Amino acid sequence: MKVERVCEICSKKFYRLPCQLRNRPYRFCSIKCRGIFYSRMPKIIECKVCKKKFKIKKGGKVKFCSSKCYWKFLKSKYNGNNGNKYPWTRSFGRRTYVHRAVVEKNIGRKLVKGEIVHHKNFNRDDNRLENLQVMSQSEHIKIHMIYEE
Repeated sequence: MKVERVCEICSKKFYRLPCQLRNRPYRFCSIKCRGIFYSRMPKIIECKVCKKKFKIKKGGKVKFCSSKCYWKFLKSKYNGNNGNKYPWTRSFGRRTYVHRAVVEKNIGRKLVKGEIVHHKNFNRDDNRLENLQVMSQSEHIKIHMIYEE
């Protein structure tokens, strides 16, 4: 009694004896189809942003059809605390937050790693220069500790 199977590569019907099925399931009709499957055969996936279908190599971790879709996804995904958007911009040839860019433009230099830009009225959407203050990490923590108590 033969068991009918369908090849995963070419969709061709083929038959195997039950004794041949015990050790492992036969998924391919021939050695050629098995080789195609286990080689770096392209896989078709859907872009997370535009839903366009595109090919990637088997085992690849790409999720977007282009860098344009990747950046669109990042912009839509990133939300700060409380659901407030925290927009990006360019300042001194690099990508940075808008509130940091406003301060950098005013003082005429890049902010160093330890400098924090604090929103005086605690509204992250208010990026006016009058509302922004540059301070150290420890000063910033003290300000927020006072208002949390």
